[in-house]
Amino acid sequence: NSFLKIYEFVNVRRNERIKRNTQSVVVTKYLENPLLYKGHKNIIRVFLIVSANNEKINVWMVKEGVMINAILPFVNGDYSNEKIHNTSVYEINDKGKSFPSVLDDMGISDIEKKKIIGDIEIIVKDISVNIGNMVRLYPESECAYQIHSIDVIVDTNINTWFLELNRKPQYDEYSDHIRRSILRNIFSGIMVNIVEPQYPGSVSDEIIR
Repeated sequence: NSFLKIYEFVNVRRNERIKRNTQSVVVTKYLENPLLYKGHKNIIRVFLIVSANNEKINVWMVKEGVMINAILPFVNGDYSNEKIHNTSVYEINDKGKSFPSVLDDMGISDIEKKKIIGDIEIIVKDISVNIGNMVRLYPESECAYQIHSIDVIVDTNINTWFLELNRKPQYDEYSDHIRRSILRNIFSGIMVNIVEPQYPGSVSDEIIR
Protein backbone atom coordinates (compact mmCIF):
# COMPACT_ATOMS: atom_id res chain seq x y z
CA ASN A 1 0.00 0.00 0.00
CA SER A 2 1.69 3.19 -1.18
CA PHE A 3 -0.52 5.71 0.59
CA LEU A 4 -1.76 6.34 4.11
CA LYS A 5 -5.12 7.76 5.10
CA ILE A 6 -4.42 10.63 7.46
CA TYR A 7 -7.74 12.23 8.22
CA GLU A 8 -11.48 12.17 7.62
CA PHE A 9 -13.87 14.83 8.81
CA VAL A 10 -17.34 16.18 8.15
CA ASN A 11 -17.48 18.68 5.30
CA VAL A 12 -19.26 21.51 7.12
CA ARG A 13 -18.17 24.32 4.80
CA ARG A 14 -19.06 22.66 1.50
CA ASN A 15 -18.86 25.33 -1.20
CA GLU A 16 -18.49 28.33 1.07
CA ARG A 17 -15.71 30.59 -0.13
CA ILE A 18 -12.76 31.18 2.15
CA LYS A 19 -12.13 34.82 2.82
CA ARG A 20 -8.46 35.69 2.52
CA ASN A 21 -6.68 38.58 4.16
CA THR A 22 -4.01 39.54 1.65
CA GLN A 23 -2.43 41.89 4.19
CA SER A 24 -1.40 39.05 6.50
CA VAL A 25 2.18 37.81 6.56
CA VAL A 26 3.98 35.02 8.41
CA VAL A 27 7.45 35.52 9.89
CA THR A 28 9.43 32.55 11.16
CA LYS A 29 12.78 32.09 12.86
CA TYR A 30 15.53 30.76 10.60
CA LEU A 31 16.50 27.16 11.37
CA GLU A 32 20.21 27.28 12.16
CA ASN A 33 20.78 23.54 12.59
CA PRO A 34 19.19 21.73 9.63
CA LEU A 35 19.86 18.02 9.18
CA LEU A 36 22.23 17.92 6.22
CA TYR A 37 22.50 15.55 3.27
CA LYS A 38 26.18 15.26 2.37
CA GLY A 39 26.72 18.70 3.85
CA HIS A 40 23.79 20.33 2.04
CA LYS A 41 20.61 21.84 3.42
CA ASN A 42 17.46 20.10 2.22
CA ILE A 43 13.71 19.96 2.49
CA ILE A 44 11.35 16.98 2.32
CA ARG A 45 8.31 17.24 0.03
CA VAL A 46 5.34 14.96 0.73
CA PHE A 47 2.35 14.63 -1.60
CA LEU A 48 -1.28 14.62 -0.44
CA ILE A 49 -4.50 13.44 -2.07
CA VAL A 50 -7.61 15.29 -0.88
CA SER A 51 -11.15 14.26 -1.79
CA ALA A 52 -14.42 15.92 -0.86
CA ASN A 53 -18.13 15.38 -1.25
CA ASN A 54 -21.12 16.96 0.46
CA GLU A 55 -20.67 14.72 3.49
CA LYS A 56 -17.00 14.48 4.30
CA ILE A 57 -13.43 15.26 3.34
CA ASN A 58 -10.61 12.72 3.24
CA VAL A 59 -6.87 13.34 3.21
CA TRP A 60 -4.31 10.70 2.21
CA MET A 61 -0.55 11.02 2.32
CA VAL A 62 1.52 9.34 -0.40
CA LYS A 63 4.18 7.38 1.47
CA GLU A 64 6.93 8.14 -1.04
CA GLY A 65 8.14 11.73 -1.17
CA VAL A 66 11.24 13.53 -2.37
CA MET A 67 14.18 15.26 -0.70
CA ILE A 68 15.40 18.41 -2.47
CA ASN A 69 18.89 19.71 -1.72
CA ALA A 70 20.51 23.13 -1.99
CA ILE A 71 23.37 23.45 -4.47
CA LEU A 72 26.19 24.61 -2.19
CA PRO A 73 27.27 23.14 1.19
CA PHE A 74 25.52 24.66 4.18
CA VAL A 75 27.05 27.43 6.28
CA ASN A 76 25.22 29.37 8.96
CA GLY A 77 25.85 32.69 7.28
CA ASP A 78 25.94 34.37 3.86
CA TYR A 79 22.15 34.36 3.99
CA SER A 80 21.69 36.18 0.70
CA ASN A 81 23.29 33.27 -1.18
CA GLU A 82 20.32 31.31 -2.50
CA LYS A 83 22.50 28.42 -3.59
CA ILE A 84 23.24 27.73 0.09
CA HIS A 85 19.88 28.39 1.72
CA ASN A 86 17.18 28.08 -0.93
CA THR A 87 16.37 24.49 -1.85
CA SER A 88 14.22 25.71 -4.75
CA VAL A 89 17.48 26.52 -6.56
CA TYR A 90 19.16 23.22 -7.43
CA GLU A 91 21.47 21.73 -10.00
CA ILE A 92 20.04 20.10 -13.08
CA ASN A 93 21.85 16.82 -12.33
CA ASP A 94 20.48 16.48 -8.79
CA LYS A 95 16.70 16.52 -9.06
CA GLY A 96 15.82 15.14 -5.69
CA LYS A 97 16.26 11.96 -3.68
CA SER A 98 13.52 9.47 -2.92
CA PHE A 99 12.14 9.86 0.62
CA PRO A 100 12.20 8.05 3.05
CA SER A 101 14.83 5.72 1.53
CA VAL A 102 17.30 8.63 1.37
CA LEU A 103 17.39 8.62 5.19
CA ASP A 104 19.30 5.34 5.05
CA ASP A 105 22.05 7.06 3.03
CA MET A 106 22.26 9.69 5.77
CA GLY A 107 22.85 7.16 8.54
CA ILE A 108 19.47 7.83 10.17
CA SER A 109 18.50 5.05 12.57
CA ASP A 110 15.20 3.19 12.32
CA ILE A 111 13.97 4.92 15.49
CA GLU A 112 14.84 8.35 14.09
CA LYS A 113 13.25 7.51 10.75
CA LYS A 114 10.07 6.40 12.48
CA LYS A 115 9.98 9.69 14.43
CA ILE A 116 10.45 11.80 11.28
CA ILE A 117 7.68 9.98 9.41
CA GLY A 118 5.41 10.11 12.46
CA ASP A 119 5.99 13.85 12.86
CA ILE A 120 5.11 14.41 9.19
CA GLU A 121 1.86 12.48 9.65
CA ILE A 122 1.01 14.69 12.66
CA ILE A 123 1.72 17.84 10.62
CA VAL A 124 -0.53 16.62 7.80
CA LYS A 125 -3.31 15.85 10.26
CA ASP A 126 -2.99 19.28 11.88
CA ILE A 127 -3.42 21.10 8.57
CA SER A 128 -5.95 18.69 7.06
CA VAL A 129 -9.02 20.83 7.79
CA ASN A 130 -7.52 23.81 5.99
CA ILE A 131 -6.45 21.62 3.07
CA GLY A 132 -9.90 20.09 2.76
CA ASN A 133 -11.59 23.46 2.66
CA MET A 134 -9.65 24.27 -0.52
CA VAL A 135 -11.46 21.56 -2.48
CA ARG A 136 -14.38 23.00 -4.45
CA LEU A 137 -17.32 20.97 -5.70
CA TYR A 138 -19.15 21.91 -8.88
CA PRO A 139 -22.95 21.85 -8.44
CA GLU A 140 -23.27 18.87 -10.79
CA SER A 141 -20.46 16.90 -9.12
CA GLU A 142 -20.83 14.42 -6.29
CA CYS A 143 -17.13 14.25 -5.52
CA ALA A 144 -13.96 16.21 -6.25
CA TYR A 145 -10.30 15.81 -5.48
CA GLN A 146 -7.08 17.80 -5.50
CA ILE A 147 -3.40 17.02 -5.15
CA HIS A 148 -1.25 19.10 -2.82
CA SER A 149 2.19 18.79 -1.30
CA ILE A 150 3.82 20.07 1.85
CA ASP A 151 7.45 20.96 2.53
CA VAL A 152 9.07 20.17 5.86
CA ILE A 153 12.59 20.45 7.21
CA VAL A 154 14.30 18.29 9.84
CA ASP A 155 16.88 19.62 12.30
CA THR A 156 19.85 17.87 13.89
CA ASN A 157 17.70 17.01 16.93
CA ILE A 158 15.38 15.05 14.61
CA ASN A 159 12.58 17.56 15.02
CA THR A 160 10.43 18.09 11.93
CA TRP A 161 9.21 21.59 11.06
CA PHE A 162 6.40 22.56 8.68
CA LEU A 163 7.47 25.06 6.01
CA GLU A 164 4.68 25.47 3.49
CA LEU A 165 1.73 23.98 1.64
CA ASN A 166 1.99 23.80 -2.15
CA ARG A 167 -1.42 23.91 -3.81
CA LYS A 168 0.05 23.19 -7.25
CA PRO A 169 2.98 20.81 -6.77
CA GLN A 170 5.42 20.40 -9.63
CA TYR A 171 6.46 17.00 -10.97
CA ASP A 172 8.70 17.76 -13.95
CA GLU A 173 11.52 19.07 -11.76
CA TYR A 174 12.43 15.61 -10.41
CA SER A 175 14.45 12.81 -11.95
CA ASP A 176 12.50 10.42 -14.19
CA HIS A 177 12.38 7.47 -11.80
CA ILE A 178 11.19 9.60 -8.87
CA ARG A 179 8.56 11.35 -10.99
CA ARG A 180 7.21 8.07 -12.38
CA SER A 181 7.05 6.47 -8.94
CA ILE A 182 5.32 9.44 -7.32
CA LEU A 183 2.76 9.82 -10.12
CA ARG A 184 2.06 6.08 -10.11
CA ASN A 185 1.39 6.18 -6.35
CA ILE A 186 -0.81 9.28 -6.67
CA PHE A 187 -2.83 7.72 -9.50
CA SER A 188 -3.24 4.51 -7.53
CA GLY A 189 -4.45 6.47 -4.51
CA ILE A 190 -7.02 8.36 -6.60
CA MET A 191 -8.36 5.19 -8.23
CA VAL A 192 -8.59 3.10 -5.05
CA ASN A 193 -9.74 5.75 -2.57
CA ILE A 194 -11.87 8.04 -4.74
CA VAL A 195 -13.01 6.36 -7.96
CA GLU A 196 -13.72 2.88 -6.58
CA PRO A 197 -15.98 4.07 -3.70
CA GLN A 198 -17.97 6.20 -6.18
CA TYR A 199 -18.14 3.48 -8.85
CA PRO A 200 -17.74 0.07 -7.16
CA GLY A 201 -16.07 -2.55 -9.31
CA SER A 202 -14.67 -0.06 -11.81
CA VAL A 203 -11.06 -0.28 -10.67
CA SER A 204 -9.07 -3.40 -11.55
CA ASP A 205 -5.62 -4.45 -10.40
CA GLU A 206 -4.31 -3.83 -13.92
CA ILE A 207 -5.37 -0.18 -13.81
CA ILE A 208 -3.47 0.65 -10.63
CA ARG A 209 -0.51 -1.68 -11.17
